[in-house]
Amino acid sequence: MLSELEGEVPQRRWGGGLIYFHEKASEVSAPARSGVALDVLDLLNGKYGLKSGANAGSDRLRGAAQELENECQRILREDPVLAFAYGVVDGGGAPQGQRVTEFIHKARQLEPPTGADVTINPVFLLAGTISKPDWTGVHGGRLFPSKRGMRINVAPQADLSGDGLDAFLAKAMADAVTRAEVAIKRKGLEWSTAPHHKVVDQLR
Repeated sequence: MLSELEGEVPQRRWGGGLIYFHEKASEVSAPARSGVALDVLDLLNGKYGLKSGANAGSDRLRGAAQELENECQRILREDPVLAFAYGVVDGGGAPQGQRVTEFIHKARQLEPPTGADVTINPVFLLAGTISKPDWTGVHGGRLFPSKRGMRINVAPQADLSGDGLDAFLAKAMADAVTRAEVAIKRKGLEWSTAPHHKVVDQLR
């Protein structure tokens, strides 16, 4: 089942926990990558204790499995994994806020329509009147294979603005891709970062 998710689904065990999906699918109808889609990922990760059971042949379980397959097919068809997902932590009226927002908007327009193997999540920490990071540059970077995501913290110098800020943000994203590649290799995963490089190259 779900041969399109080769390497993941074949390793999972199916059973009573799929009833949860069947019930959830009846409650959520949003087409966006939320609700059911996130629960699919949890189910694939075994969060709900999926396993073979005596009732594995029941009509209800077969129906749940079909619902799961339909939703996974929809995700693959309509809702690919994003190359980048962005976050901003504003320290309070951050002067860089508007420019960073514009940079993110531009970057989102470059998102490849076919998606990517993993989402890199740069979170921009901006100095404001209430708080500011006590470091600058690119920090952190933990890969979560089961969620196909990696968060990277980025803090620009408070005095950067205009084209200088844009150049810093583009370089920070390139650094984030490099960090992701190191983590992917360390985990022994065969995930491509080609879509990410395409985005970064167009931002520089």
